[in-house]
Amino acid sequence: VMKKLLLVLFFSPLVSLSQGLIPISKEEYNKIPSAKTDNTFGFTESSTPSSYSLEKYVPTVISQYSSNACTGFSILYYGLSTQYNSMLSITDPVDKIGHSFDPYFAYSIINDNASKSRDKCDATNTMIAVLDILKSKGAKKQFYSPHMECYTSSNLLNSNIEKYINPYSIDSYNKIPSLGSDIAVNQTKRIINDNKPVMFAMITTKSLRGVKINGDYSPTSLELSHIKKTLSNWHEKKLTENEIEIFKNEHMPHALTIVGYDDNKYGGSFRVVNSWGEQWGDGGYFWFKYKDFKFLTLGAYTLNLSSKIK
Repeated sequence: VMKKLLLVLFFSPLVSLSQGLIPISKEEYNKIPSAKTDNTFGFTESSTPSSYSLEKYVPTVISQYSSNACTGFSILYYGLSTQYNSMLSITDPVDKIGHSFDPYFAYSIINDNASKSRDKCDATNTMIAVLDILKSKGAKKQFYSPHMECYTSSNLLNSNIEKYINPYSIDSYNKIPSLGSDIAVNQTKRIINDNKPVMFAMITTKSLRGVKINGDYSPTSLELSHIKKTLSNWHEKKLTENEIEIFKNEHMPHALTIVGYDDNKYGGSFRVVNSWGEQWGDGGYFWFKYKDFKFLTLGAYTLNLSSKIK
């Protein structure tokens, strides 16, 4: 069911999903080249280490508050920053903040073009939209002028800044293939072992809101059963518009970043950093069980940094 309904929708978990849903079809997702691992350490599926973490390279956990900018946090602030920090061996907390990328850079462009009211930060967007901006334009460091918020107009990004942001454009991006299967789980683990975070979108549940300090995210069987049944009915066009809206608001899609995994944690889990602040979950992180990753993930991506950056 999940494969048939590969609707990659990315929104803040704190706002309504009733405005401007932008799906990406299974066919569009499948056109994206699949991620490959460099196999530097000679890992095979059976020899991949039982755990690996990029957490020491992740910048300080921050919150997206009520904006729809989760894609910018997932891809730019957490994903791109972590990958560069890993490549450059940056682990000092102050240095990680200083080198972090602005989560609102791409979102300001999207918000200008799509928002009904820019001040509301209500532009909905896909992960692909942010990835394409990163590929074509680049990325701005968070503390490089101009200072940006979710409502900042991209008009502030004049031509003078292009020479600074362009070098951070990526060569390309890839998808994690075979979502919903062990292949996707194993490929994601190998990507993490290549020191690359994985940015992904998931269907959320009420249980995600209540993750405690141990970081254990355990969606209930009732939640999962409801999602499965509703998606099946949606796919078969058995839902009314009102029922669809209710489902979207109950299970708002959200973009996050995988920065590690542990085969022995809760039966095997990915370590995920969220954009809901440090007071949520385990200091802003949680453990996403492999079995739930297979069921709830809508799309997952990796970055190929510019070959010009050494």
